[in-house]
Amino acid sequence: MQKMYKQVLVFAQTKTQRMPVGTLWRSDQGFHFCYDSSYLKRSNALPVGPELPLKPPLFTSSELFASFADRIPSKRNPAYPDYCAQWGISDTETDVLVLLSTIGHRGPSSFLFRLKYHDNFSEIEFKQFRIELGLTVRDFASLLDVSPSTITMTEKGNLKSKWLLDYCEILRQFPDTLGFQLKKRGMFLHDDKIQLVKAFIRKVA
Repeated sequence: MQKMYKQVLVFAQTKTQRMPVGTLWRSDQGFHFCYDSSYLKRSNALPVGPELPLKPPLFTSSELFASFADRIPSKRNPAYPDYCAQWGISDTETDVLVLLSTIGHRGPSSFLFRLKYHDNFSEIEFKQFRIELGLTVRDFASLLDVSPSTITMTEKGNLKSKWLLDYCEILRQFPDTLGFQLKKRGMFLHDDKIQLVKAFIRKVA
């Protein structure tokens, strides 16, 4: 079962600047939103939606706030599968925070939505991911299009490659994205190794 991401960062973007607006998150009590204090101090600040006026208190709703839900394209839209494919997610994805921050990340307004990835994907998890895939260091390097030494040094903690750790966290949590990476780089893997990666994708999907 893939991890359910719980936080989405909201930004406002102009032609020259991107500024934090607030954070949307999910808990056992529902959905919550809170504006960033620095955003509230801006003279040109705009509310994210009519149900979210500019004020410091926490907003809570049992369902996703309408201003966010309206940004997610309808599944009845004929182009919906294409939108999902563009972002490397399944057209059966049901996590509204994933949908909001991918196919709904940008609309007619200046607000943008991005998943908040916590910096907790360690070198140990990086190595464990490779082992779960059943790949050698050289195989894993071929899949990721990096050198074997990069894999080895990352696993040992001698190379702090945040982008590589972040990318592997995405591959591990989103099987469709891993499948896309396999399509791009599978030609460099042995057939048996391709089947191992496909088996992992089926297991976590």
